[in-house]
Order: sequence, then C-alpha cells, then structure tokens
Amino acid sequence: MEVFAFSAIISSTVAAAIIIIGAWVAFAVVSFYLVSKYLTGLRQEGNNKFTSFIFGVVASLYSILLGFVVVLAWQDFNGAKTQTTTEVTQASTLLLNAGGFPPGPRQEIRTGVLNYLYRVAEDEFVTMEDGEADPTTEAAYDRIWDAFYAYTPQKDQEKTFYSSSVSKLGALAEARDQRIRKSQAAIPTPLWILLIAGGIVTVVFTHLFWTKSKKTHLFGAVTIAALLGLVIFLIFGLQRPFTGDIRVSPKPYTDLAAQWADRPL
Repeated sequence: MEVFAFSAIISSTVAAAIIIIGAWVAFAVVSFYLVSKYLTGLRQEGNNKFTSFIFGVVASLYSILLGFVVVLAWQDFNGAKTQTTTEVTQASTLLLNAGGFPPGPRQEIRTGVLNYLYRVAEDEFVTMEDGEADPTTEAAYDRIWDAFYAYTPQKDQEKTFYSSSVSKLGALAEARDQRIRKSQAAIPTPLWILLIAGGIVTVVFTHLFWTKSKKTHLFGAVTIAALLGLVIFLIFGLQRPFTGDIRVSPKPYTDLAAQWADRPL
C-alpha cells in the first residue's frame, strides 16, 4: 500500500521526474563534497587503476539489475495494454454477434455491452489508479451475463451466434480479470531496495577517482546520477500501468462505444 500512496503523491509525470532525478543529482553533489572532505585518502592518483576496476564490476552488476527491472516493468505495462486491447476486441465481437439474435435480446445485449464500455472508461480506469475494480462497472458486467442467461436461442443461426458469443464473453471476462490484476502491479520492495542501494554505491564510486579538476569530476558524477535518476523514473512510471501520465489509455473503449452511438441496436 505504501507504493500506491507514494504514486498518488507524484502521479504527475513532470513532478515525478523533477523529484526523482533532482534527488539523485542532489545526492551526487552532497556525497561528492563529503567524500572530497572526509575520504581524501582514497582519492589518490595512484588508486585510479584499482578504483576503475572495482567501479567497472559494480557498474556492470548494477546495469544488469537495472536492465532486468526495466524489462520487468515494461512487460507488466505492455501486458496491461494487451489485456485492454483483448477486452475491447471481445466486446466488439459481442456487439456484432448480437445481430444474429431476435430484437429483444439483441438490444439488451448491445445496450449492456455499450454501457459496460462506458463504465470501464469513465469509472473503472479511475479506481484502477488505486488497484481497485469499480462496483458500478462490475454491475454493468454482470448485466451482460444476465442478458445471456435470460435468452434461450431457438433457431440454428441463433444457437451458432449464441455459442460464439458466450465464448467471447468468457474471453472478455478473463481479459477484464487480468486488466484489474495488472492495475495492482508494482515492483517488489526488495527490488526497489536493491535499485536504490546499487545506485548509491555506483554514484559514490564515481567520487573515488582522482582528477585534476574538481568541477569536471563533479560534472561527470552529476551526469551519471541524473541518468540513473532518469532510469529510476522510467521504472517508477511503468510499474503502474493505469496511473500517471505514462499509462494505458481508456480510448479504445470509448472509441468502440462511439462507433455504435448512431447505429441501431
């Protein structure tokens, strides 16, 4: 729950970027002056070769960790987007298949699906920012099932479309469940600890090199810290697929509903 609360505080992409990257840059500046003042014995020209070797090992290991977490976050984000696409595709098929039913059931099913699409886009995408399903949307979803429960197909054509529609509704249900689960996705706390600790060690190691110009040295350390902050910001933005400015859009739901706005039910 702590991750959800912190995400809510800096849900704005710009604010998150400023806070995260700014924090890393500030740490690089402060730690540089602390190391320069209290660890001067470690910052000797003769130590540069050994320091370079150790830094290479640390940086390589940390790069592997960063790459792993970035891929993990991207997979969750892309998976959430895939589930929304699947859900909208199944809803579109349900709307088309309903054309093979008599007027009463056809209108009830199409109305139910369109109402569900609107509720997902307008209500559930809001509650998913906190990793929760929306009760109103759940009720709209249940009404689609109720419409199928209440209808018994008579003709062969109706039975064919009914069987296909029930299958598509099942696929929609699975996509909906996965979408809600993806809204609860977050990088595990142990991984965040490793990311932060690894970043701190990497930045501090940049201070241990001896250079003639402190300004050039500080500029290099700040640059590395800013890049680390940028990657951390990317991970933070991707880990919550339905929160902030970097998020999955509800537009496919509203687009499909809009396509049927002027069509007879």
